[in-house]
Amino acid sequence: RGAEAAGQVHHHLVDLGAWPRDLEHAATTPAFAWLAAGDYDDGEISGNGSPKSLRVQDKWLQQTLQPLFASPAWRGQRSLLILTWDESNTVVNNHIATIVVGSRGTVESGYVSRRRYDHYSTARTIEAALGLPSMTSNDAYATPFDDAFVR
Repeated sequence: RGAEAAGQVHHHLVDLGAWPRDLEHAATTPAFAWLAAGDYDDGEISGNGSPKSLRVQDKWLQQTLQPLFASPAWRGQRSLLILTWDESNTVVNNHIATIVVGSRGTVESGYVSRRRYDHYSTARTIEAALGLPSMTSNDAYATPFDDAFVR
């Protein structure tokens, strides 16, 4: 069963080169997509916070997000982008930058939350947006990013 489950997961892993094609029509845009930069584009191998690393990350974000923002799904449907980093360069407090952007005015522009969130909050927000139950006991009790949404 483990090999079958792994095969199912692998079936849904696709090269990021298909991303612009998926976004051509709202009907071909997935309801949920998890995009992850490789170790070079996420800044770790390219300099881990150096000016070069930041340029590499910026280029990846532009190439990846421009097709999203220009897509029929983003312009015509309610969509949510959660952009988050997985670690900081400090052990103490380990503050992680997370940016939440909504299409069609669903997220308040320029809003800065003062609430404490963590990666489980990200999972809880995604689950709530997709109408899914909690996948783990950790995110079941996490606070979703609900204060950023326009009511």
